[in-house]
Amino acid sequence: MSTRGFSTSIPRVMPKGFVVVDTETTGSETNSRVIEIGMIFLSPRCTQQKTFSTLLFGNGTVGEWYVKRVHRIRQSELDGAPQFKDIASSFLESLNGRIVFAHNASFDLKRINHELRLARKPRVKSMACTIELGKHLGYGRLSLDKAVEKFDLFRQISHHALHDAFATSQLLRHYL
Repeated sequence: MSTRGFSTSIPRVMPKGFVVVDTETTGSETNSRVIEIGMIFLSPRCTQQKTFSTLLFGNGTVGEWYVKRVHRIRQSELDGAPQFKDIASSFLESLNGRIVFAHNASFDLKRINHELRLARKPRVKSMACTIELGKHLGYGRLSLDKAVEKFDLFRQISHHALHDAFATSQLLRHYL
């Protein structure tokens, strides 16, 4: 689960349960491009069913220096990567019948909806947030790093979309 690669084959799973999404982007602005997406598909009982991860071409850059320092994606890794529009239809289809979660969901939702707009696809209407769920449960506003530490969750690499989605799925299971 530690290497980054390309894929346009989002797995088919039964349309019930949850999907946890994480993105790495070229920046923090609404029009920043998604250059990596990771997804963990969970059953209604929160057992892991399938995973999906891919690097994405975005606008051909990995972002400004401060963003590159965070996600550590190199420019050369994006050569030959699919564009979001190449997975947009199957991405939307994979969300059907599932509750979509992300850690700091407003960030991921804005970036994903920007990509969907560029691909001329319908927007994702809502995304549940493990930060907000944690606040509601009395844990306060925990960053993913703090949640991993506090609840002894496993995460191999931070700011790697699939690994962050996996850690978020563990956090969701803990909260539920």
